[in-house]
Amino acid sequence: MGSFDTEKKAMAAAFFASFVFGLSFVFSKVALQLTDPVVLLAFRFVTAFLLLHLLLLSGKVKLSLRGKKLFPLILLGILQPVLYFIFENYGIRLTSATFSAVMIALIPIATLFGGVFFLREVPTLLQTAFSVLSVIGVAFMALLQQGSGTVTALGVVLLLGAVLVQSGYTALTRKLSATYSVFERTYLMFLTGCAFFVPAAVISCRFDFPLLISYLRYPEVWSATIFLGAFCSFGAFLALNYANSHLPVARTTAFANISTLVSVFAGVIILKESFTLWTLFASLMIITGVWGVQKFKRKNEK
Repeated sequence: MGSFDTEKKAMAAAFFASFVFGLSFVFSKVALQLTDPVVLLAFRFVTAFLLLHLLLLSGKVKLSLRGKKLFPLILLGILQPVLYFIFENYGIRLTSATFSAVMIALIPIATLFGGVFFLREVPTLLQTAFSVLSVIGVAFMALLQQGSGTVTALGVVLLLGAVLVQSGYTALTRKLSATYSVFERTYLMFLTGCAFFVPAAVISCRFDFPLLISYLRYPEVWSATIFLGAFCSFGAFLALNYANSHLPVARTTAFANISTLVSVFAGVIILKESFTLWTLFASLMIITGVWGVQKFKRKNEK
């Protein structure tokens, strides 16, 4: 019964993370009209790290790294958030919205292969088919959005890097779950994120600290900072690392395309973007794909 409960909790955690990540696009889209991506990322990860540190000081969790190697955790932090957000943000800037959405949707497929090669987690044939169905749903939805912009070779390379980095992060965090706790992995991830993005933001503002802080005078920026830091980083990454500890990567990453679904519906409700029957059809493809990956797991799955 205990393992069943853990499985359900892990699925709920993966869904929660993907749901929150989907909402992040709306907050980021509004805030980035007023500030630089690097500045917003610095605000985001400082907020998340402070919340993790407060949780540590409360005594409810422990950070026990004595005798453990720090390099794997630093590598995890370099992959996610540092490299992933660099590749994703600048890849999106250098390609069309449609192309970037389709590329990011390939992460579950890339992670399936990563799980096979690095973790020996072989998905069932039906899991693979439903995962592909979900990706097709995202691609179809992206085409419906009619995104503007051109596709550059550098943008393609950066987005491909984002796909590979995210799949590498998923495989690595699952592998490290045997040695490091969910909190330890998340704490070092955000410490690494702060160590990179805070200096990058300072350099971006040409060492003008009053200018850096002045961005928080905009309600759109500080509200995005709170949501992205508290929910998307602190909450969602703790949940995602927990899910990766207890579910095979095929099942965890199947929830990733829920983010696209949530971002579209959030855009319809909050930003008053259009919604058609074709969008509903694509949404059903995504939901069916995620359901199928969870439903048709291996009978002997641990």
